Amino acid sequence: MLQGDQLTYQIPLQAGQSLGFYVVPNGWGWLGEYGKVPYDGLWRQPFYSLSALNPKRSKAERYHNVVFVDEENEFLVIGFEDTLYSSGDKDFNDLLFSVNVTPFAALDGIDDASDSQYIPLTASENSQQGESTTTYYPTASTYATLAFEDHWPYVGDFDYNDVVVRYQMTLQKTPSNELKSLELDATIQSLGADYHNALAWRIPNLGSDNIETVTLTLNNTPVSHNIVQMDGEDALFILSEDLHQDVNTSCGFFRSKRNCQIPSNGEVTWFNL
Repeated sequence: MLQGDQLTYQIPLQAGQSLGFYVVPNGWGWLGEYGKVPYDGLWRQPFYSLSALNPKRSKAERYHNVVFVDEENEFLVIGFEDTLYSSGDKDFNDLLFSVNVTPFAALDGIDDASDSQYIPLTASENSQQGESTTTYYPTASTYATLAFEDHWPYVGDFDYNDVVVRYQMTLQKTPSNELKSLELDATIQSLGADYHNALAWRIPNLGSDNIETVTLTLNNTPVSHNIVQMDGEDALFILSEDLHQDVNTSCGFFRSKRNCQIPSNGEVTWFNL
């Protein structure tokens, strides 16, 4: 199965009945022994959404899944931890899947309680085409970082500061999980390369006929170069054709040498796609 695959089950449930899930750690086998558990050791046994069926004497250590509730779009997101609670990382992302239930109002145990330590990952908004879901990467209030070594396939210094970019993506999707729009905020954090490198964002399986409009600004100023190029079935969005020209610095190795830091006016190199 791939991300986004869907399965439909017609399972009629009566009032008071419940539906549970379980994960089989390493349950795939080369010889077709799918889902089989070769022995009942603590590490290889299934872990259940019904905590009473899981090992460990401590009740607090029997929980192997969390459930996130999207009341506006009426579905659940379930995350499993696939090893013993005391040995795992407790991030509950070993298996993540969504569940649609009809009618959603029949679900028990859902209230308005929320945990303030979690950062929102999604939001919903109405549109003329129907309900759309907005997702963020990594979250709505944080950024991820990519660090590049540009000497591949040759031997480099492996300091991964040739291009360092801090970014956040906002994706709007239709109810059928199709991409409607994408916004990218990207800020150059370091430029330690001799090469005049370009920087592009690749979106797999996005044909040119599915791209309606594209805008790109560099420090709030529209760019003049061609933004979109196609590589087979993938769309390439060219943020910069030459980072040495676009990065706002008077020295050669931006933030990779002590004497080459952010300018005194505080201006950074920021792309918005």
